Amino acid sequence: MANLDEKARVYVMALKYPAQAFSPVYSLGNQFVHLFGVCMQVYNSLVVRMLDPEECPRMKDAPALCDEGKEPVDVDDAVADRLMQLSRLRMTKLTAMDKRDFLAFYHKRAKG
Repeated sequence: MANLDEKARVYVMALKYPAQAFSPVYSLGNQFVHLFGVCMQVYNSLVVRMLDPEECPRMKDAPALCDEGKEPVDVDDAVADRLMQLSRLRMTKLTAMDKRDFLAFYHKRAKG
């Protein structure tokens, strides 16, 4: 039962950069070209959406802390579900290893 605190609160927030032409979020390509593009942009916006704290999953509902007779909640899955609803994004089955493999492929193709 390490690192479980029944009084702990979970806050769910989604951050989104609405970009028309140039996204300030770096994902691929040359880092210096990206940095130059960000510095040359006059205006960036950031949309922050926060879920009402009453709708957020609670640590006290986790299986290890749940009261007798109450249905336990998988807090990880509950946070992921709420985050997808809040951000209006879809969950994918891709992992960090998939991203690493794609970046290796991308950099190999970019070099020729």
